[in-house]
Amino acid sequence: MGAWQVGQPEVAQAVFADEERASCRAIGETNGTGGRVVYTMNSMKNLKISAAIEAKLKTKHNVTIPEIRQCFLNRTGKLLVDNRALTKTNPPTLWFLALTNKNRCLKIVYIQKGFEFHLKTAFEPNTDELAIYHRYGGA
Repeated sequence: MGAWQVGQPEVAQAVFADEERASCRAIGETNGTGGRVVYTMNSMKNLKISAAIEAKLKTKHNVTIPEIRQCFLNRTGKLLVDNRALTKTNPPTLWFLALTNKNRCLKIVYIQKGFEFHLKTAFEPNTDELAIYHRYGGA
């Protein structure tokens, strides 16, 4: 699989009934050995975007914050882990492709710390990224 790996969590959806997590959707499941569960808040309150990243999104990639939120909520494929030596992080850098509500495909790249999603970047994927995600992301 090279530098790209399918990350935990795998795609599995469940809605929580308790009040505290009523607006959360699980998009992962533990693997029984301490794997992580990733939650996407419908309100996306846990999405963290620095001022520098926000400026880059606007000027370089022409991507808006609402589009990023839409992609998190519209994601149907798996999360992939970027394990390339030059971009390796701890916690790992995760990414996925998803459509905005206007059918614009974006690559969303972020680091998850607990229940916070720290956005690294978002942009329209190139043909290589589309092929990788089609092969390993299941979308």
